[in-house]
Amino acid sequence: MNSLKEQLYKYVNSPLDPSINFDLGLEYENIGQTAAALSFYLRCAELTDDKTIAYESILKTHKCVAKQTRRPVWEQEQLITALAHLPQRPEAYLLLSLWHSGREEWKLSNSYAIQGLEMANLTLPPLKSDVGYPGHYALRFQKAFTSWWIGQRDLSIELWKELFEDLHLFPKDQYYQVILNNCKNFDIIDDEQFNELTTE
Repeated sequence: MNSLKEQLYKYVNSPLDPSINFDLGLEYENIGQTAAALSFYLRCAELTDDKTIAYESILKTHKCVAKQTRRPVWEQEQLITALAHLPQRPEAYLLLSLWHSGREEWKLSNSYAIQGLEMANLTLPPLKSDVGYPGHYALRFQKAFTSWWIGQRDLSIELWKELFEDLHLFPKDQYYQVILNNCKNFDIIDDEQFNELTTE
């Protein structure tokens, strides 16, 4: 809480400073006060002239609203706004792909995953905060996953194979286990390989 008090003190002295508004948003988000966090992220996006900071702030507003699960259309609008700010960054493509997957809108989800892989610069340094983008492998995952649901099943299996070949490059997060599960289901790996990699 001391950190929050420090940020509030800075805010009182410099309420129009975009970075202070952003940091205050982070503080409120960290303690679960997403409504307060949302307001400061929005202020930051409005106040800053830096496109990357505006982009990150807008993605953070999406994350806050997604936790509230009450305004799905606004969520989507924020992601599209972020994408318009910096179409060369990959994060908004992934989040839009996931947003459409969550509504079983497979063609749109697949399209955003492909756009992210083909149009974004995947070598850009990460943003300074967590916006729900673990890395470009998540876009590859989304392409493989959604290809199956739009009827491109042979392509989907090939994409799972490629993901498995690069599995050693990925962190052991939720994507890692689902990649293993799908590779086992499609007989890309056998039970022994699956068990070995699952228990490592």
